[in-house]
Amino acid sequence: MELHDFSTYFLRDPRDNSVFYVGITNNPDRRYQSHVSQISGNYEKDARIQQLAKLGLLPIMDVVESGQTKVQARERETYWIQYHRQRRILITNVSQNPKILEFNGSRFRLALHMEWAIFFAELGIAYQYQKDGIRIKGSLHFPEFWLPSEECWVYIRSQQPSRYDEEDADDLLKASKHPYRFYCGSPL
Repeated sequence: MELHDFSTYFLRDPRDNSVFYVGITNNPDRRYQSHVSQISGNYEKDARIQQLAKLGLLPIMDVVESGQTKVQARERETYWIQYHRQRRILITNVSQNPKILEFNGSRFRLALHMEWAIFFAELGIAYQYQKDGIRIKGSLHFPEFWLPSEECWVYIRSQQPSRYDEEDADDLLKASKHPYRFYCGSPL
């Protein structure tokens, strides 16, 4: 039976209540903490949150729809991204980026991920980008890379990993019995 525990949410700027990000989650508190830690690899969103933090402010997380399956939530997320784009509201979702990030037969969610793939390839290190997810506590986790020669997961972050990132990685280690690494910033 498919769970209906996902929600669609907006991140709003508290200065003017404008929406600057649309997302989905099955754990709003943890997802919010992930956002305010400013280490998602989504540079525009992280910069906006850093700008707020310098003013002593935090974004507002507004859950707009709940009780959804993951598929339903993704569909609603796409709807809300398009809704805001059609109204010329500048939101920071990576999926809005018209630039296709492809390298070596893989499509990458973020330029930072592609930079690491190029780096691995240049060093002759085999990798798989977002290999099959690992089920942990009822949800699928997709570390950015799997390095088969080292039997190791790799998480890519723009800054140092948050406590929540480290907790997720520890859960991955327990579930998969394979070690993990965090690589921060660009390798190039």
